[in-house]
Amino acid sequence: MAPAEVVLVGAGDIARCDGQDDEATAALLDSIPGTVITLGDNVLGSSTVSPDFNNCYDPSWGRHKARTRPAAGHMEYWSPGAATYWQYFGAAAGDSGKGYYSYDLGGWHIVVLNSGIDVSVGSAEEQWLKDDLAAHPATCTLAYWHVPRFSSVPNDQGVQVLPWVKPLWDDLYAAGAELVLNAHYEVYERFAPQTPDGAAEPGRGIREFIVGTGGMGLNTFTVAPLANSEVRNSGAPGVLQLTLRDGGYAWRFIPVAGKTFSDSGQAPCHGAGSPGPVESVSVSPSSGSVEVGATLQLTATARDASGQQVDGGPTTWASGDTAVARVNAKGVVTGWTPGTATISATMEGKSGTASVTVMPTSAAVLVGAGDIAECNNVYDEATAELLDQIPGTVFTAGDNAYPDGTPDQYANCYGPTWGRHKARTRPAVGNHDYATAGAAGYFGYFGAAAGNKETGYYSYDLGPWHIVALNNYQPMAPGTDQEQWLRADLAASSKQCTLAIWHEPLFTSGVSGGGAIGTRALWQALYEAGAEVVVVGHDHDYERFAPQTSGGAVDPAYGIREFVVGTGGAGLMDFVTVAPHSEVRNNSAHGVLKLTLRDSGYEWKFIPDAGQTFSDAGSAPCHGPPSDRPPTPSFSANCAGLTCNFADASTDPDGRVVAWSWSFDDGSTSSTENTSHTYAAPGRYNVWLTVTDDKGETGSALQSVSVTAENQAPTAAFNARCTGLACNFTDISSDPDGRVVAWSWSFGDGGSSTTQHPSHTYNVAGTYTVLLTVTDDKGATGSRSQSVTVTATNQSPTAAF
Repeated sequence: MAPAEVVLVGAGDIARCDGQDDEATAALLDSIPGTVITLGDNVLGSSTVSPDFNNCYDPSWGRHKARTRPAAGHMEYWSPGAATYWQYFGAAAGDSGKGYYSYDLGGWHIVVLNSGIDVSVGSAEEQWLKDDLAAHPATCTLAYWHVPRFSSVPNDQGVQVLPWVKPLWDDLYAAGAELVLNAHYEVYERFAPQTPDGAAEPGRGIREFIVGTGGMGLNTFTVAPLANSEVRNSGAPGVLQLTLRDGGYAWRFIPVAGKTFSDSGQAPCHGAGSPGPVESVSVSPSSGSVEVGATLQLTATARDASGQQVDGGPTTWASGDTAVARVNAKGVVTGWTPGTATISATMEGKSGTASVTVMPTSAAVLVGAGDIAECNNVYDEATAELLDQIPGTVFTAGDNAYPDGTPDQYANCYGPTWGRHKARTRPAVGNHDYATAGAAGYFGYFGAAAGNKETGYYSYDLGPWHIVALNNYQPMAPGTDQEQWLRADLAASSKQCTLAIWHEPLFTSGVSGGGAIGTRALWQALYEAGAEVVVVGHDHDYERFAPQTSGGAVDPAYGIREFVVGTGGAGLMDFVTVAPHSEVRNNSAHGVLKLTLRDSGYEWKFIPDAGQTFSDAGSAPCHGPPSDRPPTPSFSANCAGLTCNFADASTDPDGRVVAWSWSFDDGSTSSTENTSHTYAAPGRYNVWLTVTDDKGETGSALQSVSVTAENQAPTAAFNARCTGLACNFTDISSDPDGRVVAWSWSFGDGGSSTTQHPSHTYNVAGTYTVLLTVTDDKGATGSRSQSVTVTATNQSPTAAF
């Protein structure tokens, strides 16, 4: 008979030969009975150092080896094939080379998985997991492996919800598992029960613990926590003790000596079944309508024979006609073509249906992102799966195939994911595409859809909108071929609403800092034509700005709204300094931007990949070109003496300043942008600047300046009166525009003085040159030298006889 209560205790990210925290956590195990588990990264390793279990792990956690059931982490594989891991743990780690196995502990079934090998749907490990769960229909189930699906600490690509481990969660959730334990991030984090997609579900959701606190090191939480994160700590090594009971469990985080953080609680098991068998399933609303490209949320409810609502477990959604409407795993229906489709929801073999009518619309859908495909990544597939459910035209915002946009990378990295939507894609080119000479991989893959390969810019109409794809790697300054083509293209368009796409943002809070200033000429041409939206990538994040001019001034009436959507699948990056007028930012979720383009406005919605919760949505009207508004004159003045330098700082909200007219209040004028002027006399003058913009509108500004004559040096002068060897000096210096404030006398015999009227007695008769230097109150100096002759005092004769 199984015991009513057993203990499971452990952590991950444990031992290193150059640290002591693994000994401190091992000391906790010394006093805790039960089965010890490890959650991977059991010993520190690197590309140059294989994990040393015998010398680093064994002296601490190794003293509990006989009662340990381990899991492998990514560091174990720094030893080829994780050889040192298998050699140390032997049969306790399962079949060598697999790393996944299961065992029963009391009334619980325990599953150990290996996130270091293929866990995709249909893989050997994933199929084994399904079979093992089916063969062990325990009321309570726990699984542990190394890399978590959910973590408030992002990985090195900025991702907090990892799609590639979702198949493990899907199988465990379908089987009614209670707990998942992971490590990898050197923190402690506890989540509320949730679905594999990250929706809170107290009834049958899986609770995840991250326990990367075994002693190897400590990470920190640097970004906003995920929605269902309940407890987080990054400062205390320790172990998680689970007390597994028949029908429930209790948890307790125990920190090492000297640390005070703790966490504890308890919860019941829920098993795989519902409180009662499902007898019927209903879908709400039972009928509905949606236009092409729009969505409708359906909800499925399971009931037993008595009509009581029950938990029916996982729901399988399906569309009876995917050409008309498609439905995703969350019951969101998207209209594809006009018609009617039956949508079904199935739980435990029982189904309910809803009828959805898809209506025609004049709106068009444009959906996509930039910075997309990497062969060693899975996030481009996650965003491609979003496109599978969204009709319309797909755009790319550049850097479509990493790292170099070669033909092979387009065929093997982009092709299998976003490439399945190639027939409806209108792309833009990025800097990584140009890592291959002439962006040959890009133009070769997309062909005519990418425009002329010599230019890389083109335009097309999409429903009621005009769309322009530009190339910020071709010359784009005012007067260049691209800028002139853009102005001509915009002038020829008959559409009220306009959207442009290129790669590098003009405005950004991301890693590219101040943005691509060279694109300002493109923005200005779009602004003058009344464009509404610019979509870019390059910075691997999502950011939405308020409508702005090309100079970065907020303009709610005529400004262009920029979306940075570098979230197509490449690794996400940090924000640096928040840019002015940035309204929304996120760098934790890959996803796509869906734009619904209507006759007189547009709606936007950022759709994250499965499991992520961030979203952003809104709408705005279209507008025509701005009516001409006058320029705003401004200038600065810097005066020294009678000369002033004037620097223009004028701006124009809807164009540019093209002419300047200065009036200096003394009859003089100038027409240069920045100028200088010398006045004839000191005084206060009113300076006027009138500027004219490129549409003939003017604006004037007045500023007063004060000028003074340049300081004139003082005139040094003095009188000398000598008697015998003694002289008295009288200063008679003057200053024409101030006063003398300092005197420096040199008496020609090495003597000196700084008083105004000094006296000096010479030792020897003779002629001496006296120099006086005077300084005025503005620092100017003047000097005067004068000769003085001194004689010895006559002495009386001495009589003698």
